[in-house]
Amino acid sequence: MKVQAYVEKCEASGENIRGRYILNLIASEYDTNHATSSITTSIELFQLPAPHDTFAGLKLWHDKVTYILSQLSTSQQPPDDMLSQWAYGSLKKHSLMRRVIDRYLEVPAFRTFEYLWEGVELALKESQYDTNAQSIRDDLRKGPTTSPKKPDTKAMPANPKGKGTGTKGATKGDKNPKGDPKNSKESKGKANKAEGPKPKAGSQGKTSKEGTPPPCIFFARGKCTRTNCPFAHTNAPALTSTTEGSAAAPKAQPKAKAIAAAVALLAGADAAAASSMVSGNQGFIEFIGDTGAGECLGSPEALARQGIVLDSQFFTDTIHPLTFSTGGGTQKGQQTLGFWNAEFNRLHQLYMLPACPMALSIGQLCNEGFGFVWPPHSLPFLVPPESTLSYSVQGSMLEAHRVTHNVPTFRFPVEFVPGMAASASSGGDSSLR
Repeated sequence: MKVQAYVEKCEASGENIRGRYILNLIASEYDTNHATSSITTSIELFQLPAPHDTFAGLKLWHDKVTYILSQLSTSQQPPDDMLSQWAYGSLKKHSLMRRVIDRYLEVPAFRTFEYLWEGVELALKESQYDTNAQSIRDDLRKGPTTSPKKPDTKAMPANPKGKGTGTKGATKGDKNPKGDPKNSKESKGKANKAEGPKPKAGSQGKTSKEGTPPPCIFFARGKCTRTNCPFAHTNAPALTSTTEGSAAAPKAQPKAKAIAAAVALLAGADAAAASSMVSGNQGFIEFIGDTGAGECLGSPEALARQGIVLDSQFFTDTIHPLTFSTGGGTQKGQQTLGFWNAEFNRLHQLYMLPACPMALSIGQLCNEGFGFVWPPHSLPFLVPPESTLSYSVQGSMLEAHRVTHNVPTFRFPVEFVPGMAASASSGGDSSLR
C-alpha cells in the first residue's frame, strides 16, 4: 500500500517515480532495531535446537548458525570455548558427524568450534557428492532411449469369416450384438500369443534402426567388464579374452561381476550391475595403515563393527589365493572384496581373513607411486603420485634392508636381554604380521 500510494502521488503531481525510494520502503519494512539486534541474535544462537539426524536437518542448522554469526561483529561473538561446548552438545548424536565427534573427544587439540564447523561443512559436502552420484546412477539406469516398436500385424491370426471379432457389426454403426467385451478379450489374447514374448529391456540397446549398436562409452575408458555388453566394443575386453576357454573361467566370472558392480556403483559405470546391488554398499570405512601387510586385508566382522553389513555376493573367490602369516597363525586368503575410492582413483581388492581388522597396505600404495610420511609428533599422511614430495634429513637414516611383497624388512645388530612384563593394555589388533 505504501508503494501504491507513492506511485499515485507521483502521477498526480507529475513527478518522476524513483526506484531507489521504493527499494528503501521495502528495506525498511523488514528492518530491525539496530540497538538490540546483536543481543537478540546472541541469545537466539544458543536457543537453536539440535539438528535432525538427516542431511536436510544438518543443512538447515548450518544455514541458521551462519546467518546468526554473520549478524555479530567480532567483539560481540561468544568465546570459542563456549561455542565449542554448545556445538558439541548439538552435534554429538548426529550420524554424519560421528567421525568428527570421535576425533573431538580423542584429541584435545581438536576441541575447538572451528574444527567442529569445518566438520559440518565437510559432512554436507560429502553428502552432496553422494546425492549427485546417486542422481547420475539413476539416469544411467534408465538406459538408452529407443523409439517404440510397431506391433507386428503380419503375425496376427487370420479370421476371414469375422467370427468373434465384431467385424460385421463394426460396419453398421460400430455395434456388436454378440458380446463385444468377450470377443475383444479373445482377440487381444490371440494377438498377444501371435506376437510372441516381448524383448527384455536390456536388449533394446543392442541394435538400432541401422542394425549397429551404439558405442560403449565405458569401454573407451577401460571400465566396462560386462561379458554380454549390449553396446558396441571395437575390440574384445581383456577380461573376456583371458577368461574364455580356460579352466579358470568359472571362477573369474563372479570376480568380473563383483568388480563391475563396485566400479558401476561408485563410479556410475554399469547400469545393469548397479541395479542388482543391494542398498548400504557405500559409505566411509576406517583402515589401519599397515606397513607390514603386503595386501589390503579385512573381514566381515571388522566391517560389521563399523556398521557395514554386505551380502555374500560381494565376497567372491579369487583366482589368486594367498597365504598370510599373521599373529594368529597361517591364514589362507581365498575371498576378496572390491571397493572404489576416488582419492586413490583405483579399485582396491581386500583379502578376507577370519576376524582380521581392516588394514590398508602402505607398501602397496608406495610401490604404486604414493608417498607415506609420518613427521614426528604429527599425523601421518599419504602423498598422491601427481603431487611433488621433497624432504631433507639432517644426519643419518635407518633404511630398510629389503622389501618383499610390499613389506619392508629392517635388519639391525642386537643384543638380547630379559624381557619386561607386558601390561594389560598392550594387546590390540594392530599386530597383523
